[in-house]
Parts: sequence; structure tokens; C-alpha cells
Amino acid sequence: MLKPSFNATEPLDLQVERALLEAIGSGRLAAGERLAPTATLAAQWEINPIHLQRALQRLARLGYLERKPRLGTVVRARRKRSRVAVLIENDPKEERFHSLRKTMQLLDAALERAGYDAHFFDNLHQRFAEERDTAVPTLEVSESIRALRPVALIDFGFDPVRYQSMQWALELPRVRYCTPFHGGELSYSRESFFRLAFGHLARNGFRRTLLIARDSGNARFLEMARRNAREQAIEISRTILIPECSPEISLDSLGYKMVTQALSRWQPDDSPREAMIVVDDILLRGVARALEETGPAGWREWEVVVLGVKGIRHRYPMAVTRVEIPLDELVTEMVRLLEAKLLKRRLPPLPIEVPCRLYGSK
Repeated sequence: MLKPSFNATEPLDLQVERALLEAIGSGRLAAGERLAPTATLAAQWEINPIHLQRALQRLARLGYLERKPRLGTVVRARRKRSRVAVLIENDPKEERFHSLRKTMQLLDAALERAGYDAHFFDNLHQRFAEERDTAVPTLEVSESIRALRPVALIDFGFDPVRYQSMQWALELPRVRYCTPFHGGELSYSRESFFRLAFGHLARNGFRRTLLIARDSGNARFLEMARRNAREQAIEISRTILIPECSPEISLDSLGYKMVTQALSRWQPDDSPREAMIVVDDILLRGVARALEETGPAGWREWEVVVLGVKGIRHRYPMAVTRVEIPLDELVTEMVRLLEAKLLKRRLPPLPIEVPCRLYGSK
């Protein structure tokens, strides 16, 4: 096998595992093919054998590889491609759900490599509205999902338990991609974002910050922010929550309006050492426009930390320090959890929260 390219931002075990999965999924490692001895392959890839050993053990547990006496590690013949139904509550075409589009692309590719056909059903909040309002089963949508005969479900906030017409789906293995706040099994770690953001500000001498975020409707989110701020001796001078909006209203416009209103009632002190944390970088254009028109003097000297998504870049109107949600790692964990449930393997501790990564100024 050719040596893969590794990076310094992800755990090496995951990168090795992903490289082997891609080789198996693409056919470069065919069923029945024997891998080189661990020490030999590790030397070729210039990595510590322990990382390769861990990846091989996990792939063997998931059924991709088989350890045979006197033969070594052999690629297992994969079963006939099975179908996985991906149920998505929201409409990924809407601006506010922009990260869903990237997640779906990565998930489709990851399931393909793992030997599954992914079938996506989105905007289910709207498509099941009648059943929600009248309790009359929405059979058309439910039956189109059922007709696939999926072996498992991946649930992005839809939660079929709420619908009479979807009760059949509760018998299938299901991975719930949602925050632990809402009973999910897998998400990015909001705790890690706040820890990185406030830690960065503290290391650079900032003791005050604005906090601007989309309103999650969950008090634990704000308490998490306040706790991390206290631990770093940072004062949150003002919290501005941007409410959920209809698709007709852009987040730029709503962010501009809400921040303008908040700043008009805010009297900061004269200290230039103010900072700003923006939870979702899609809000930043509207926030910058509001600051330009109504912000205090010297706001351009503020340190700005934003939460973004790996692989999705926006044009920023100011210099920022970026904390990223690693969607590729999230999708890897999602497929791994799905396989563990399908193969009735021991599950990892739940919920799984993938940590964010801190990057420099952009």
C-alpha cells in the first residue's frame, strides 16, 4: 500500500483507520488479500506500530479484517451492500442549516466506503407536519422509507418515536446525531468550544467579552459558557442571543438587527481589552455591520473568536481566531457506532462528543 498523508490535527489512530477503510472500500485492498506484517507496514508508513495495531484491532472487531493463524491479517469479504436511511429533521437548503449539507456529503462517502448505500430523507419536520398537528399517520413518507428495507437508521434530530406511522422503525438499530442536551448519542463537544475560546482569551490577557450565539433554547448551553468564563476569570459583559428565524429572513439581517438593538443599550468601559465570542461564524457579517454602525470606539481592536465548521469557509469582515467542528471525525465516529450496533459489538461510552479544534487567526 502507498503511504497515506497524515496531518497533525487528528488522532493518528483515526487517520490510519480511515486510510485502511478507504483502501478496502475502493478495492485497492481486495477481499482475501493479506496485509503486510504490522512492523513492516508501520515502517513503510513511518508511524509508531502501536497506532497501526489499534486501527487493525478496531477494523477486525467491526468485521473488515480477520486475523488468521500463520496468515496474518486478511481483508474479509464484505456482505452485500445494505441500505441505511438517514432521517433529517430540517431542510439543508436553508442558510441556517448550512453545515448539514457538508455533513451529508461526508456521511454519504463514509457509508459508501463502509459498504452501505445511504438514502437521505430531509425536511421531515415539514413533511410530517400533518401527523404532528392532527395525529393522522403520514403513511406516504413513512412507507417510502420503509420500502427501502433499511438495515439501520441515522437520525438527525427527527426522532421517529414521536410518530405513529414510524413506529416500525424503532425495531432497527439507530444512531441519534443530536446534542446530549436533547438526548442524542453523538455530537461535537460544546464544552470543548467554550474551553478553547475562553482559554485563548485568557492566555492573551483578555478579561471581558461579548458572547453572541444563536438561541438554542437550552439554559445548559449558557451555563456552560458562564462556567468556562469563570474558570478563566473572564467576565461576559453582554450576552446577545439570535433567535431562530424563518427561511425568508437571513441570519445576516437578523444578526445585524439583534446586535444593533443590544449595542444601543450597552455602555462599555473605556478598556480596549474587550473581546467577542461568536458561536456560529455565519452570523459574523451581520455582527460586523452592526458594530461598524453602532459599536463603541476601538471595537476593531477586539479579539474575535468564532465557531466554524471544518471544510466550510466564509469570507470574514475582520481578523478572527477560529475554532472548528471536525465534521470528518464526527462522521467517522457515526459510522463506527452504526457498525457496532449492527454487529452487536460492545458500544463505546455514550454520548460521544468529538472535541473542537483551535486554529490561529484567519
